[in-house]
Amino acid sequence: MQPFLSIEIGEPSGETSEHRTAAIWVKQIDLEEMLEHRLFILLPFWFMRYEGSFEAAAHDSVLAKQLLAECRTLQMRFAEALHANASKQSPAEDAEGSSTFQRRMTELIIKVSDHLLRGYEPLQREVREAMGVKILKFADERYAEEKREADEKYAEREQKAREESHKQGLEQGLEQGAELERRRLADSLRSRGFDESTIDEVLSFGRKDDGGEGPDVQQA
Repeated sequence: MQPFLSIEIGEPSGETSEHRTAAIWVKQIDLEEMLEHRLFILLPFWFMRYEGSFEAAAHDSVLAKQLLAECRTLQMRFAEALHANASKQSPAEDAEGSSTFQRRMTELIIKVSDHLLRGYEPLQREVREAMGVKILKFADERYAEEKREADEKYAEREQKAREESHKQGLEQGLEQGAELERRRLADSLRSRGFDESTIDEVLSFGRKDDGGEGPDVQQA
């Protein structure tokens, strides 16, 4: 494998120049390096390193078991890496994102393995199961559980908000009712000829002040 890729660039003057860049071959990157550097997009192509051994694995149970064990290791380590990455984010960001990404990436891994293993039944079916059938089910269950928890938290916040609003409404209603009673009492006293200073003194017994609440005011 060439360590560099090069491209020849033609200049308007007729001269040419060569641009070289280091070549990174997917087959040379092992699983741990992909996970460590979060190169998750390369995981579907990780399976291509075994392309030359599919024929032998299809007819050798020992080789087939080794291949399936590698597939299970990939999915287990992938799930662990996603969990470690999600723990650095907020619960809201993790609630749906990591599960959806795991599902979509697993589906892509299965598509690549299906293509490479076409014509190698039942090995293709076994690899499908090892690669993702159970993981997809787990991702669905995890998403459903996370969604249920998020819905419950949302419902709890809504209930608390309604209770607080109801409490504030009651307090406001009581205050408005008390003010209405004070006005009615003042009108009643005025109709009996009491002056305003006396009315204010009487009404002061029904208002809250820094010393507490006065006695209940009853309509005259």
